[in-house]
Amino acid sequence: MGSAEGCASSTEALVDGRLVAWETIGETGGVSVVRCRVIVSGRVQGVFYRDSCRSMAIDLGVAGWVRNLSDGSVELAAEGTREAVDTLLEWCQMGPPQANVTALEVLDEAPRGDRHFRIVSGAASPE
Repeated sequence: MGSAEGCASSTEALVDGRLVAWETIGETGGVSVVRCRVIVSGRVQGVFYRDSCRSMAIDLGVAGWVRNLSDGSVELAAEGTREAVDTLLEWCQMGPPQANVTALEVLDEAPRGDRHFRIVSGAASPE
């Protein structure tokens, strides 16, 4: 992954019943790479949300990170093919069985070239 030559183009995906514009920054090996930052609200801490999210991301081939926030929400960054990231976002709307997701805020970002998905602990900066 990483930045590649090419023009940026917008596409849209249905997330939480609304259209979200993705900014696709170039292509890598002929595959479009997208990245988004997500804030997940509701009962999402203490229910294995981070570990389940990491497992799902790895299964989908999505890179990035996930962490708990002090307000009780969960934040994650997801980078990969549009299809894989969209599938992860669909999972994020429900989360693991014990979770109760009440809101999902999705912001697109430029891909950064992440290669792995990890859980970030505590107040450590994920970047």
